[in-house]
Amino acid sequence: MIAFTDALLGALRGLRIWQVFVLLAVLIGSGAATYFGYAEVTAEEGLELEETQQMIPVRRGNLINQVSTNGTLTFPEREELTFGSAGRVARVLVVQGELVEQGQPLAELDQPTLIGLQEAAAQARLDLQEAQLSLESLGPALELERTTAQEKVANAELELVLAVEALEEAQSPYTYEEIKAQEEKAAAAEVAVRDARETLATLEPDLADLVARALETKVLAEIALDQARQELEDFKADWERDLAQAIEDAANARIAWEEAQDNLEKYEADNHGWLNQALTDLENAEKLLAATLGELKKLKTANEKPDIDFRHLIVQWEGFVEIRQDKVDEIEPLVLDYNLMTAGFGLAEVDLLKAREALAEREEGPDPLQLRDLKAGIAVAEADLAEAKLELSELSLGVDPLDTALNLSLVASAEATLVQARADLAEMLEGEDPAVIRLREMQVTLGQASVAEAQRELDLLAPVYKNLEQQLRQAKVASAEQALADAVTAIEDVTLESPIDGLVTLVGVEEGDRVEPETTALEVVATSAVHIDGIVDEIDVLLVTEGTPARVTFDALRGQEFDGAVTEIAPEADTQQGVVTYAITVRVDLPRGIALREGLTAVARIVLNEEPDVLLVPQQALYGSFDEPTVKVLTDLGIEERAVRLGNSDGFWVSVRSGLTEGDQVLIEGEEINTTGSSFRQLRTITGGRGGGPPRR
Repeated sequence: MIAFTDALLGALRGLRIWQVFVLLAVLIGSGAATYFGYAEVTAEEGLELEETQQMIPVRRGNLINQVSTNGTLTFPEREELTFGSAGRVARVLVVQGELVEQGQPLAELDQPTLIGLQEAAAQARLDLQEAQLSLESLGPALELERTTAQEKVANAELELVLAVEALEEAQSPYTYEEIKAQEEKAAAAEVAVRDARETLATLEPDLADLVARALETKVLAEIALDQARQELEDFKADWERDLAQAIEDAANARIAWEEAQDNLEKYEADNHGWLNQALTDLENAEKLLAATLGELKKLKTANEKPDIDFRHLIVQWEGFVEIRQDKVDEIEPLVLDYNLMTAGFGLAEVDLLKAREALAEREEGPDPLQLRDLKAGIAVAEADLAEAKLELSELSLGVDPLDTALNLSLVASAEATLVQARADLAEMLEGEDPAVIRLREMQVTLGQASVAEAQRELDLLAPVYKNLEQQLRQAKVASAEQALADAVTAIEDVTLESPIDGLVTLVGVEEGDRVEPETTALEVVATSAVHIDGIVDEIDVLLVTEGTPARVTFDALRGQEFDGAVTEIAPEADTQQGVVTYAITVRVDLPRGIALREGLTAVARIVLNEEPDVLLVPQQALYGSFDEPTVKVLTDLGIEERAVRLGNSDGFWVSVRSGLTEGDQVLIEGEEINTTGSSFRQLRTITGGRGGGPPRR
């Protein structure tokens, strides 16, 4: 401005006197013409206007509702370039800030690195050949495996048949002939007992009968004592077996728990770099989703009231829910393995606790109540036996000791034989031994499992599984081919080339540096598309959607405007000092030949609504009430008040749907004029207008 003023003064000083007078005359004449022209328009028919009033014509133009936001320029499309293999940098061919073209060499690795990569490619070719040979030899190898599997199935089936036969034998251990023979043996024992008693009765009939019964009682008491002692032995054996099983179960549970813990700790250590962040992100995403669902529920509940309409907000919040659900769905697969391993560790820990509790219970010893009852049974049996012996000894005093002793021994022997014969017969009539049957059933179950396993191995060699094996080996061939392709790519990447036309924003290596496969050597950004990061307030954000057009200007490019569009709206608000705003992103595709720098300041005018070629009047020209607006129009008879129907507004201009025509002269009032009864200052809020200014043609 100062330079312009100095130039103007210099030009005036260079004028001659007559030139100065001519210039003044032209200026005075132009001013007079302008004044009289305005007077003719505003004072037709002798119309007199106050100082704060003027007449303006109704004109056509474009009414635009827009939101402006300031932001900085960023490049969304950037490529971080790595060599993809370890090596030493031989040359760096560009510098930071240099414009490059697609395919242009940027940096190179040294010759030893290239030789190492060529050797790796040669090894990859050998691996591919081996995988291909393995695929080709699939047929003969599978035939040999199939023959072996068939033999294994036959052996397992034979073992199963033998186990089934053993089970059937255990379920029916005695034949009819064996049972009949035992019945005859028991009958013979009864005859022997009867004969022995008759012989004993010849000594003293009454006493002999009593002695016989006493002998029988003694024999039964001895058998009862043996059974009581056997039950105690079996009880202790069962407890010892249960204790051994509990010890084994506890040891196995401990091993399973330690394996689960080791696997979990190893997984956490191997994936520490991203796992914690993924878990945190998932937790935050789930919290945000829950909060959003809560807000949506509140809106839906409030919307049920007859005087409230929150449908547009409900639609928006449903969109927020969908976005946040997508975020949760995106993160959950990343931590699925970790969650499964954590759950497995928890189950292993529960199993370990249960096994330890069972072991502790067994280590406390046998059930004292059962043990007491069994010992009491032995004591009772011993007492009964002692009593039977005492009774028998008392009865034996009434006869000849030698004859009595002989006959008593015969009777006792016959009685014992009879009792044993009856017991054996009862056992044969009862049938199978439950313990033996359980053992045989377990052997049958194991045999069935062996047959099933052998058959499964054979089925794996059937045509359908042969196809699977073929697919597996084909997959190995494909993997080897990919490894070879990667090795070839690594050789090609010894020289880094720019993947796009753009700007080098980072040079992270120097000549002689040692790099790893993941080392970022260079970064190139595409300058043809840029993002403008800005904010809008909570009122405007409801009117902005993804895809809304925008017009963008840059402070560094005065007078140039570029078309853009909104590409992203933050789902969450940012509140500072009570002001609620939302971050937005506007994308601009720059024309060819224009390259900007990251961080430049830009202004984006987001076009919310645009009405082309409509009649426009300023808001100051509106009178009447909000429901029945009017304007004051100049006619041949003077100024008349005319009803109009209004459209949208941008805060300064208002579109007129009916009541006026282009060229009509309307009266407007200055800001200081009292407009009592007019509520048109609210038009900006009611119509959602944003941004003022002259109409655009």
